[in-house]
Amino acid sequence: MILAFLSVSSCTSLQQRLSLKKCTFALTRVDIGGFTLSDLTLELYIAVTNPNPIDVSIDRMDLDFYIEDQKTLKVTLKPVMIQTHKTRTVDASLIIPYETLGMPLIHGIKEGRDIKYRLSGTVSMDTAIGAISFPVTILQN
Repeated sequence: MILAFLSVSSCTSLQQRLSLKKCTFALTRVDIGGFTLSDLTLELYIAVTNPNPIDVSIDRMDLDFYIEDQKTLKVTLKPVMIQTHKTRTVDASLIIPYETLGMPLIHGIKEGRDIKYRLSGTVSMDTAIGAISFPVTILQN
């Protein structure tokens, strides 16, 4: 009986993680959180939508953050559970030194035009046989 319970619970855990492939990701908002003489703080908001009939578990998101197609820094997001047929917003606060931002962003801000943001990397889940990762690119809506 105990063996059957462990088998079912590990199967559910695996289903939650493999259902991740059908989830959609969108960078819904990027806000300026503050700035100093040396850096800028950005607040990122990523919507994760789960269309699956089972809750989805994301153990880690390792992403590169691009501003105007220029790679700025790496973003690692904490584990999150997304309920079935729901959307959950995951947020991150980034501190980016000005020298990393580059001139295209500074000119874009001065000109008042929209800035293009993108996240690209992997979404990972832990399993009994090791981590399984899926590539993901998250564009700004």
